[in-house]
Order: sequence, then C-alpha cells, then structure tokens
Amino acid sequence: MMNLALQIIIFVLIFSFFTYACILADPTTSKLGRLCTKTIPSSSYRILERTLGKKHLTKISKLLLDHGLQIFYLIVVLGSWSIVFTYGYTEMDNYSNYVHPHHKYYGYVMFVTCMGSWHYACSVGPGNVTSRTIPLFDHYEYDNILYSNKLC
Repeated sequence: MMNLALQIIIFVLIFSFFTYACILADPTTSKLGRLCTKTIPSSSYRILERTLGKKHLTKISKLLLDHGLQIFYLIVVLGSWSIVFTYGYTEMDNYSNYVHPHHKYYGYVMFVTCMGSWHYACSVGPGNVTSRTIPLFDHYEYDNILYSNKLC
C-alpha cells in the first residue's frame, strides 16, 4: 500500500496535467491543448456516431446538454454521501466515543435537505430578467468582459 505522501504527489501531478492540458493550454499554439480539446473529442464523437448512429447520438447529446450538470452533481453528491453512510457511520457506531449517536440523524436530515434543494432547483424555472426586474439583479459595476451595459 502506498503511503499518503506518495498518493498526494501522484494526485497533484495528474490533476496539474489535466488542468494544464484541458483548461490552460491554448489549443491554437499547444499540441497538448489541441489534442485534449479538439482531436480526442472530435475523434470520440466520430467513433460514437459510427457506433450508435446519428439519431441516437443526437438524443444522447441533447440529454447531456440539457441535464449534464445535474447528472454530474448527482454523481458527486451521491458518491460522497454513499461514502459517509458506508464508512463514516460505521466508524461512528464502532469506534467513536467522542461523537454522540444523534449526529447520525443530523446527517440524514442534511442528506434529505441536500436532495430536496437539488430537486427544487431542477424543477423551478430560472426566471426572466426584464426591464421591470433588472433593479433586483443590477447590484454590481459592469466589468465589460463578461457583462456589458447594453439593451437587449
């Protein structure tokens, strides 16, 4: 079994590589950036299109575009909670003299609250910004990078 320091070093190296290759590298000047952001995705798309067909791939693409962040959120949150319920609560039951058992119930309440707020956020529309509602949202100076002061 690897020691913790080696695991952390390996994680930092892999994370740094993917951060550079997929986020920081300019695909117009960097071969690695072009590989990670242009070549691999387009090749994968062509292979999937040949395998699944254009019709099915369009359906999957639409699903991922419409619900991709929701699916990613569920994977992260449910994965984290499954670890807490599987290992954390076992540790609390078997070995902890310092954590009162009622803290388990707080965890269940937090889980239900987390999933409830996620469901509410997914089922309620984002709302509309109109000339009548803009004063509710217009609290900061325009940076003229992401946002500029213009009429729509």
